[in-house]
Amino acid sequence: MEAASPSENVRQFSQPPRIAQGLTQAEAGSLVPLATYFKALGEPMRLSILRCLSAQERHVGEIALQCQATPANISRHLSVLQQQGVLLRYTRGARAFYRVRDDAVFDLCTRALGLMSQTSALQQASAHASLDSS
Repeated sequence: MEAASPSENVRQFSQPPRIAQGLTQAEAGSLVPLATYFKALGEPMRLSILRCLSAQERHVGEIALQCQATPANISRHLSVLQQQGVLLRYTRGARAFYRVRDDAVFDLCTRALGLMSQTSALQQASAHASLDSS
């Protein structure tokens, strides 16, 4: 990917920002639940749990082993993810099993990683341009 020149970056910021359709149509009251949803995904252990559940459903003990955490700690994080609708929980015998409710959460994470890469590339290009102009 070719980095934008500093003048192209200025052009990008001089244009009005494109606002996502969903946010412009969202009622003010729905922004708090949206922020809460992102906050639930904003914990590294919860992202690790999602990665663990990406292939298949698992019970708490399996998730704890995979994530190298205690079952109590994992249960606390699973509860947050379940409350936000990210995970589904069901019991089979004495065990509680979890699975991802909608694989779209993985698309969201992939898109966020892409945005992070783009931002990093722009920051590096800007830093190099600053050094070159010195």
